[in-house]
This record gives sequence, C-alpha cells and structure tokens, in this order.
Amino acid sequence: MERSGSKAESLGLSKKFLENEFKDSFKKINRNVSLQLQDLINIYGRFGWEHYFQGQIGNTITLYFKRTKKLNDLEITNNLSKEEKALLQSLDNDQLP
Repeated sequence: MERSGSKAESLGLSKKFLENEFKDSFKKINRNVSLQLQDLINIYGRFGWEHYFQGQIGNTITLYFKRTKKLNDLEITNNLSKEEKALLQSLDNDQLP
C-alpha cells in the first residue's frame, strides 16, 4: 500500500505552488534554537509571565513561569509581529501564554 502525500498534495496543491503563493509563510528561519527560545520567552514576558526557575531531569529541561496579574491578552496579541504570531501558532494550546 502506497502512503499518501501531504494534505496539501491530496487537495491538488503542490509545494512549489504553495511556496510561490505564500512566500512570507515559507521563509526559512536560520536562527539557532537558543535565539528562538529567547524570542519565545520574550513573548511570554509581554503577556505578563516571568521565568523564575529552571529544572532538568535527564535530557529534559523544564522552565517554570509565574504570572502575577492578568493582562489584556487580545491587545498584546494584536501588537505582535508576524514572526511572533507564527511562533505562537507553532505551539500546542497547552503551551500558549
């Protein structure tokens, strides 16, 4: 049994077509993981979260955050750059600030 391609291909859309139509969305980010994590932590900070502890069990690093007051999340979200919004969209719902 042959495996089907991506969902886009199953809809008749080629990767080349999608890359051409949505150039900004297909930009390659050549940043290392540390800088990407720094960007994400800065976004959490804008939402009122403060990093206060970091733990490690084996190869897994856990970052702990606290939030002292609820801010207007919608207003903050509207002021994020396209890159910051894209970064947040890549997170699981449980990981959102």
